[in-house]
Amino acid sequence: MVRSQRRAPPFSSSGPRPTSANFSYSAENRNVEFGILVRDSALATSVEAMMTNKHGSLYELINA
Repeated sequence: MVRSQRRAPPFSSSGPRPTSANFSYSAENRNVEFGILVRDSALATSVEAMMTNKHGSLYELINA
């Protein structure tokens, strides 16, 4: 993986983006949760496929 040495701005060029943080016990120990803004459809597809492939080993779906 190649990482850029340039730091990303804290906000997008179109303005601030709201985010969520959940620091409960469940969030720390049971939940798989992350936020990412991707404008590259191939990268978005790759991330989605990776998370789908982790079903059963990293997380399990629950009925809410």
